Amino acid sequence: MHPPGDGQARAVAAQVRQFLDFIVNEPSEELSAITGGNKRKIVGEILSDVAENLARPDPVLSVRRRLTNYVTLTVQDEVLTLTPEEAPFPGINGTLRLRLPELASVNPRVREFFGVGSPRLDSVDQMAERLRARSVVFNLWARAYNVARIELGDWDRDKRRDWLGPFRIAQAILCEFAYRRDLGMPSNLGPGTGPRGVPVEFMAYAEFEKMVLEGHRGPRSLWEERWENELKGPCPLKGREF
Repeated sequence: MHPPGDGQARAVAAQVRQFLDFIVNEPSEELSAITGGNKRKIVGEILSDVAENLARPDPVLSVRRRLTNYVTLTVQDEVLTLTPEEAPFPGINGTLRLRLPELASVNPRVREFFGVGSPRLDSVDQMAERLRARSVVFNLWARAYNVARIELGDWDRDKRRDWLGPFRIAQAILCEFAYRRDLGMPSNLGPGTGPRGVPVEFMAYAEFEKMVLEGHRGPRSLWEERWENELKGPCPLKGREF
């Protein structure tokens, strides 16, 4: 990976700003409904963060780090708000939503979000809506960093080869697994286990982020190849468009 020049970094930042200005003012986008002050605050925070990462020695990798972080934060909330009808892929089942009150009692992150001092929520739907609202903000960060990624040339026009879509699905599957384990629910992964009883599919999905953050130019194809070599079967995300 090669760092962009100052001129390219400014051009990337300008595209991110243009994207954000559109999103927070587009009526079809939920964030358009927030106050002008909050719009300026969130846009300013994102732009400052993007500029900081574009100025790092390896901005392409720095953008990947921030993008993968915000994708993960987004799906950690999203998988808790989905209904079965909205579930996007096998392994993401849309059944966690109804278990939110129980999950809030056993999962530290969820418990903190619905912690002492928060408004009382009388229904699962209210809990899910609060989580969904947070995921929208996290997803705006992810979308902004995806604009930066594309502007830096770190993408593939062919969605069957680009890494971001399947990475998002992989992270959602891992989040679903962790929540189901907290709740004592059946696993959403295959039956094979590796060291310390960890499902081999869990370890295989977790490898995806590692390959992205190692800076491989085509992390998806490498990950799919490793999946098939190690699990001796087809990778479920291979060749899929997301």
